[in-house]
Amino acid sequence: MKEVRLCANQECGKEFTVWSSQKKRYCCRKCTMTLERRESIRQEKTGKPNPKVSIALKNSISAKKYQFKKGKDNPAFGRNQTGEANHNWKGGKTNKNQKLRNSPQYKIWRQACMERDHFQCTDCGAKGYLQVHHIKEVSNYPELIWELDNGKTVCVSCHEKIHGRFIGKFKQQK
Repeated sequence: MKEVRLCANQECGKEFTVWSSQKKRYCCRKCTMTLERRESIRQEKTGKPNPKVSIALKNSISAKKYQFKKGKDNPAFGRNQTGEANHNWKGGKTNKNQKLRNSPQYKIWRQACMERDHFQCTDCGAKGYLQVHHIKEVSNYPELIWELDNGKTVCVSCHEKIHGRFIGKFKQQK
């Protein structure tokens, strides 16, 4: 059912018809963007809150619940912590292999092997991304881990061929 309303713009004051379910207050776009309305939109864009709204928000229960809290009262406490303060701390357990790869001695051994092989693959001569392969496995011969003669520089594809890993769809033969 249609009804007749007066435009909310004081300067216009025209009557217009709308469906009763509509919440229209203005007759046209011009009336919608009156000076007062433009000021309120500008205030919203600049970020200056309406004083009545900000006071109500400051005093609300939900605002007090989420205010900045220091130390252990802060809900984010411990999230960005390192060591024992972190919630994922497992007591300082590190894989032996990971400890080996991160040690400075390993990095020195790796660099020395690459310099000896002139920074190229000893199998195919590639100079791309290189890895150093232990000829005799570390698990079987731990005493030969730092020997230069036990290491050789290889590219990724040659290293995968040596270990018989998958390259693409096909498994390589030794």
